[in-house]
Amino acid sequence: MKLVVGNATDATSTKYASTASTSNSLAVQEITVTQSTLPDFEAAPLFHQSAVHRIYWMHVQKTGGSFFMAIFFRFCPDALIAERKEGKLRKIYLNEEVLLPKYPPEKWCYNKDLMFYNMPSPGYHHPYVARPNEEFFTMTMFRKPIERLWSAYNFGRHGSWQPTSNSTFEEYTQEPNICNCQLKMVLGRHCHKQGPQQVKQMGPLNISLAIERVSQPRFFFGITGRWAESMCLFHRWFGGKVLPDIDFFNIRKGFVPGGYQGNVVLDHDEVEWFEGIMPIFEARLRAANCVSFVQPES
Repeated sequence: MKLVVGNATDATSTKYASTASTSNSLAVQEITVTQSTLPDFEAAPLFHQSAVHRIYWMHVQKTGGSFFMAIFFRFCPDALIAERKEGKLRKIYLNEEVLLPKYPPEKWCYNKDLMFYNMPSPGYHHPYVARPNEEFFTMTMFRKPIERLWSAYNFGRHGSWQPTSNSTFEEYTQEPNICNCQLKMVLGRHCHKQGPQQVKQMGPLNISLAIERVSQPRFFFGITGRWAESMCLFHRWFGGKVLPDIDFFNIRKGFVPGGYQGNVVLDHDEVEWFEGIMPIFEARLRAANCVSFVQPES
């Protein structure tokens, strides 16, 4: 299998091995991500606002729900003007449950027919659904698996099926329904709603398919641990300037500052998948001139 992000065939590329889960075996496949095949962002955004009519916000637990503010205010700029006039930015919890009822897209957005999938609660961690007869954009943030799990663990053992809250972090990561949350959602499965027996019955996770899916030209993803570069990339795709008071407003800060400092090593398929999507992210950053972008001053 050869995965190419774009259309050209430049020799400058990044190669890595991916173990694709199949029903009978695990096949190691080489995937190539080429840098110069990506669209040229310099002259104009990759996608003008007028081209975006349907948005699927794939809100993976503990990856950065604040991203919805950047999405909503980019495509609904009149709502941002109104919110700033009220002077409430940074003072209230501006998530999708507040923004969508207050500013209905048909009245406040650039495209009056703009639709967010999974209304009225698009942020309730809905897994990916293939819609072959519809043209839509997926927008999401992914996070290094160990960091996402550490955040979830400190958020009340998020999703745990264990009868006690005294489980260690290592025990938490070994629960069969806890591991591979991001990978499962990309493949159309819920993050952790399945019980241990259901997880076994659902079979292996197709890492190769999940990498290919996020590489599609209408699938935007950023990386939580590289938020500034991700916001730069978002605006190079969809236009507009990076806005410090919007794109860097953390509406839901975690309970534990800093990253994971322990010695737990994950043996999850998601680790391999995450390593597989990083060359795609890096190539997109290079093409957009967003490498090492830092948060601008307010």
